Amino acid sequence: MNIRSFSQDDLEDVVELTKKLEESIAVILEENEQGIALSALTSATIRCVLVQCDTLDEAKIHKNIFMQMFDFSMQNMKFDPKEKDPNSL
Repeated sequence: MNIRSFSQDDLEDVVELTKKLEESIAVILEENEQGIALSALTSATIRCVLVQCDTLDEAKIHKNIFMQMFDFSMQNMKFDPKEKDPNSL
């Protein structure tokens, strides 16, 4: 996998594309049962990443980047303290 730098314009394009994707996905997810929607979104994400990889090593790198981003997002998420504890189910 080639690691390259991105121009400011490219980064701004990524932010704009991300916002558009989030808006579109949110509409679709709201119309479906949460478990099914999450499964579909996860599968689509994995498929989109894997079709861009030429080797297993590339796929592993992308997986690690995804998990780091997921962990970072969870650490920085502001959860409502009144939320029900998911471990109490």
